[in-house]
Amino acid sequence: MIDFLEGTKEWLIGFFGLSAILQLLQTNDYSQFMSWKGISALIGPLIPFLLAFEIIRMTFYRRFKVVDYRISFFSLVFNSFIGRIISIGMVSLCIGLFGKYAIFKTEITWYWLIYGYVIWEFGHFIYHFLAHKVRLFWCLHSTHHAPETMNLSVNFAHFFLEAPYADLIRTTTCILLGVSPSLLFLIMFIDGVWGSFIHIGENISKDGRFGFLNKIILTPSHHRVHHAKNALYMDTNFCNPVTHLGPCF
Repeated sequence: MIDFLEGTKEWLIGFFGLSAILQLLQTNDYSQFMSWKGISALIGPLIPFLLAFEIIRMTFYRRFKVVDYRISFFSLVFNSFIGRIISIGMVSLCIGLFGKYAIFKTEITWYWLIYGYVIWEFGHFIYHFLAHKVRLFWCLHSTHHAPETMNLSVNFAHFFLEAPYADLIRTTTCILLGVSPSLLFLIMFIDGVWGSFIHIGENISKDGRFGFLNKIILTPSHHRVHHAKNALYMDTNFCNPVTHLGPCF
């Protein structure tokens, strides 16, 4: 029984991304929370806690349906053991293989961050376009579009082989075009946080437009269109999360 409770505790800490925060708290050096490591540790649990809030709120208003989360949580459990390890391995492999062929090297500065994100956007577009247009790759990506209701759990609805396929294209593109590994990891972190956040459903944000931001960046409103079944927008809008310059079809 004690082992079960301890295992449950460790799973919850891992799911909510609290490991890094707890490690920093144990040092009693709270100034670390002002560093990049501390900031990323604080931002990491945002999506899991929003998901928990979403489920609690839906339960309170009696709108919670297990079917809306079933596919996502099954994928989460499966990918927790397999997909993440393969994905990390693919990123490391691409950096090791193609790093020496980079056309130049970048550093972490504001202007290289802009450049790097444009390159990341380009790589993501290629991956996402192929995922919808090529039958084989759609078989990998379709799990993400399987849930019929948009909510934060959709973040976890991915077939475990999709991540390494996506990372092969995005990482290789970035490395060859000069995005350094350190800059790439920063971009991947920013992309991951916002890319998860745009999956919030109507139980957190009704229209998901966020006012004037809807004309500048990709908001939940835009991404709901991408996940919808409206024939006009089917298999379109392959933009990456943070940037949105007009209709990205």
